[in-house]
Amino acid sequence: MRLLESVSTDQAELWVKDDGMLHPLYGGNKIRKLEYLLADALRRSSKRIVAVGTASSHHVLATALFAREVGLKSASILCPHPLSDHAQQVLEAIVATGTEVLPARSMARVPWALARLVQRGDYVLWPGGSSVTGGLGYVDAAAELWQQIREGVLPEPDVVVVPLGSGGTAAGLAAGALRVGLSATVLGVSVVGGCTSAAWLSRSLAWAIMRSEGIPTAPGALGIKLRVTGLYRGKGYGWPTDAGRRAADRAAEAGLYVDPTYTAKAFAAALDCVHGQLSHHRPFGRTGSRSEPAQPRSPRPIRVLYWHTLSSVVPNRSVISNLAAGPATGRVVSQTPAHRDCLLIR
Repeated sequence: MRLLESVSTDQAELWVKDDGMLHPLYGGNKIRKLEYLLADALRRSSKRIVAVGTASSHHVLATALFAREVGLKSASILCPHPLSDHAQQVLEAIVATGTEVLPARSMARVPWALARLVQRGDYVLWPGGSSVTGGLGYVDAAAELWQQIREGVLPEPDVVVVPLGSGGTAAGLAAGALRVGLSATVLGVSVVGGCTSAAWLSRSLAWAIMRSEGIPTAPGALGIKLRVTGLYRGKGYGWPTDAGRRAADRAAEAGLYVDPTYTAKAFAAALDCVHGQLSHHRPFGRTGSRSEPAQPRSPRPIRVLYWHTLSSVVPNRSVISNLAAGPATGRVVSQTPAHRDCLLIR
């Protein structure tokens, strides 16, 4: 936890809670979810974990690594992802784990791929590990944040900014915030679909988590607690944006690496919150809004907490090959006529 003084102002502070080093093998937000998901798989006597994601999925990579750590086999269904150096690095790491790989031409083709791949005894994960079970990891994370606030590690934030893909991180944090009484708004920065669908997905999951855990809440409280903006998505999932590139430069100056798919876009939103260019107090429309009425001047700086979800540990191919139970089962294809500028496994 640290204050980024270089990007803070007299009116607003930017704090960072970094999940990048949650585990020495691999970090990031997927680890909190996998702690619950792998325990559930073992409890059900599963033999293999099946993960779904794009060819640059940190969720797929983390699942392949940690499944082996607890004695489970793994298989992965991978969809195309826009080409970038970061995507190439993650894809090569996935292949090197030895996970059984089955390609799907698009997310729409995943059900057919699952029908081909899934066997008796498999434990299938939702994309991103986002489920009621996986979301419990971030219910715990909200309690961890509340404890750090009580211990004086940081002041209570006004808004917590997180990337929003499959929705599990934002949903778990919102449910956990309501459980512990954290006043901060959770702002999910959508990197996948439209703002309306992303908000519905994440709030539905948060509501399911709360019902599962018996977390009481007043009507409408979840809609206030969890906000979603689609302003930073750009061309679509995995495609870099100019705002993300500028945010990546500012993050690098502060000693923080962000990736173009998720964290650069979320960090851009956090910077806009700090500089008053994005309101987190009112509901966002279908695409978000930067033209909201100015909020009353606070007697103290507004506190923005950016929750960093990217692993700081990036295992290279040779290291993973030494860890893997067997040889890689796929190969990297940088471009094909049908999916120009995309990474594919085939």
